[in-house]
Amino acid sequence: MQWWAISKKDLRIMLKDPGAIVVLFMLPLMLMTIMSFALMPVFQGGEGEEITLPIVNLDQTNDSEKLIELLDDTEGVKLTFAEEDGTKYTEENAKQAVKDGEFPFALIIPEGFGSKIKNGEKLELVSFEDPAQANITSIIGRAIEGVAQAFEVEYIVSRMVDDQVADINQMVTDEIEQVELAYQDQIEALTTQLNQLTNNAAEPASVEVDSQEETAPDLTGMKEDLVNTASESLSNPSIT
Repeated sequence: MQWWAISKKDLRIMLKDPGAIVVLFMLPLMLMTIMSFALMPVFQGGEGEEITLPIVNLDQTNDSEKLIELLDDTEGVKLTFAEEDGTKYTEENAKQAVKDGEFPFALIIPEGFGSKIKNGEKLELVSFEDPAQANITSIIGRAIEGVAQAFEVEYIVSRMVDDQVADINQMVTDEIEQVELAYQDQIEALTTQLNQLTNNAAEPASVEVDSQEETAPDLTGMKEDLVNTASESLSNPSIT
């Protein structure tokens, strides 16, 4: 039942922080709201119509790949990373393709995208737009802006949750260490008392013994004295 006690303790600590609870339960609602407003023009653009969007990922980090996944999941937008002959898009040829009217919009994820989001800096994406297709580019721009905002909010909230969990774990660890130290002190005190009792029981009781040598009685002399006294008594009887 130790896990249950730890879980109850973690819940008590979490309930003391209303901000963490609001963040945990408000995140899905925030994401749905942002995505709904940002992608509303795309959803209203007609069923079955997709806008092809060339994209170049210069950052090549997990964060940039996550953003690409969110964009790829956006309805009405189809991502492409290479030309028809298999040549991967670069910043230069993607810009040229938009200029030639092949695509209304091209998106570039610059280097340092992942480090900026980790440092809490403002996200910056590079885009090329065809002025002749302003209506479409406006729709794509709002959709990308909404996805980027949702991604930033999700990352910030995730980091806040991670910090909250780390703080809770640290508090639990500190309390466990304090309990362990208290138990160690008690164990050391009991061990010291036990050792003292053991040492006292092992020491022999000391008894002072008079080391003075006792002289043996002179039995021969005593015998001669008794014989002489008896002889004198027989020779000179007296009544006292």
